[in-house]
Amino acid sequence: LFTSLGVFVGGFTLDGARAAAGDLELDVVTGVESLLNHSLLRTEPMAGGEPRFGLLETIREYALERLAERGDGPAVRRRHAGFYLPLAEEAEPALLGPQQLRWLRRLDAELDNLRAALTWATEDGEAEVGLRIGAALWRYWQLRGSATEGRERLERLLGRRGGSKLARAMAQAMVASLALVQADHEAVRRFGELSLPVLRGLEDDRTVACVLGVLGTSALAFGDGDRARALTEEGLAVSRRTGDLMTETRARYNVGVVLAWRGELDEAESLVEESVRVARQLEDFRNVASWLTSLGGIAVARGDHARARPLFEESLAIHRTLDDTAGISRSLSRLAYVREGRDHDTSRRLIAESVEIGLKTGERPGLVFNLEICAGLAAAEGRHERAARLYAGASVLRESLGSHPYDVGWPDPDHEAQVAGLRSALGEEAFAEAWAQGRAMSFDESLDYALAEEAV
Repeated sequence: LFTSLGVFVGGFTLDGARAAAGDLELDVVTGVESLLNHSLLRTEPMAGGEPRFGLLETIREYALERLAERGDGPAVRRRHAGFYLPLAEEAEPALLGPQQLRWLRRLDAELDNLRAALTWATEDGEAEVGLRIGAALWRYWQLRGSATEGRERLERLLGRRGGSKLARAMAQAMVASLALVQADHEAVRRFGELSLPVLRGLEDDRTVACVLGVLGTSALAFGDGDRARALTEEGLAVSRRTGDLMTETRARYNVGVVLAWRGELDEAESLVEESVRVARQLEDFRNVASWLTSLGGIAVARGDHARARPLFEESLAIHRTLDDTAGISRSLSRLAYVREGRDHDTSRRLIAESVEIGLKTGERPGLVFNLEICAGLAAAEGRHERAARLYAGASVLRESLGSHPYDVGWPDPDHEAQVAGLRSALGEEAFAEAWAQGRAMSFDESLDYALAEEAV
């Protein structure tokens, strides 16, 4: 038992210990008690109400050496990964309901073990197990602001041979979903379109509806509103075949986002409000928070910042409760935007926190949006050269994300007018010089410039 426990990273439960032990003829509870009594194990903080135990790192390394000497390492690691596969797959739908916070904390506690299982599957193990674990964790990666890690792990697994058609298609679909968070729209299209034929053939309507929504939302980044509408409306039709209320609600929301982007605000607002209502009913708080942000965006598109503000505030409060870092960053930037004309100091504080999170999560649309808010603040304060540099720096990244941002309500109708106002205030020559300086800055330099203390 002792050597088998060396494969666990960051602790384990009794059920995990039983799985690693396999067919060993022993009482795991008695074995764990004996190891505790001999100070070879220690108790760890509980997660989900289950007792947890762990080995000190030096003792764990010794256990792994003994395991290698016995030649049992591959079999124990296979059992270890096999234990975490059903855990990940059970968590995936649970992250969309009233138990999402409990499951987030449970996955947090097991994250190092899940990573170890994925690493084993990628380097030495079975691609099927790794693909299924990685795909099941896509929503967790997104909620924890770890889209980059999740996508990289899935792409490495997809680069290996092996895995069933379904496992590979699911992994491709989830890479597309994570790429959407990163605004890598070429990857969204590539992986989404690779997965769709297989998923359609297997009649996995739930995932087909998800992929159609992802592809439709991504189409907005290329300014293709007709394709976006066709894809999201097909996704809604497919979702109705699943009999799953949450799948249909998400698909309805996607149609609402597309309609808002097209300027059909009344119908869009109705669809998004209905989606929020159902998500509240299902206690799917993460989507409540995200979709409140979209409702706020519709209000912004109408010029109604007073209505948008409480929607963004509620969204931020929910995201903080869930410790949803990417959602926190987005809500902070939206709040900064609607406070821009009223309280510049508060806007700057909100932007600074949003950028700090955004740099960790790698969510580029939020970072470029924060640059644009800083440009608006500078323009409102009469610092026209600074504003022009910031708008120019933001434009470079905006172009790399696609010609049209797909966030509901942004850029707002006066964005181009504000740039034109800067051109008029500075004169053509000074504006062109400031604009060229901004476009010459790297993205990191633009962020540093936006947040520099001397500029506040």
